[in-house]
Amino acid sequence: MKMKYILLSMLSITSAFAYTSHAAPATANTTTAAPATAATSAAPVPAVTPATTAAAPAQAPASADISGTYQCQGYDPYNKNNYNFPNVTITKNGDVYNIQWQDANGNPLMLGNAVQNPDAINAYAIMYWPLKRDYYNVGLYVRKPDGTLESHWLSASQGLVGTETCTRK
Repeated sequence: MKMKYILLSMLSITSAFAYTSHAAPATANTTTAAPATAATSAAPVPAVTPATTAAAPAQAPASADISGTYQCQGYDPYNKNNYNFPNVTITKNGDVYNIQWQDANGNPLMLGNAVQNPDAINAYAIMYWPLKRDYYNVGLYVRKPDGTLESHWLSASQGLVGTETCTRK
């Protein structure tokens, strides 16, 4: 239940970010007609307010499925080092993506889940945990136009931000 709450909270944050970063400024452009006189019509002419439409932000197609095998490199601010995961497998199961980070021998090191943000379809909230530790990390994958996944992540118990870039194999 705690994981679902965290992922839903992250979706709300990414939705708010997507909305505020793409919202068009409001414009007030009201034109009023001359008042009716006895020589013209007895009914007044209502004010006309032109509709303003904002261009929709460019987004990845709705079918932006991130399933596949990736190689991921990143920076760990806790250990102050660069890291490399040669095999990261992402599989889709309904609305949830299951993620497994593996070492060079194919042994799982971390497991996680991701959900796609319905309002910013190139954004995926992620939560993952190392198999031999008792903490979890949260982050946000952003799918770039070339299919690369870029992430900013942090440990739930500390406030340092790490980065990760995953390239599809």
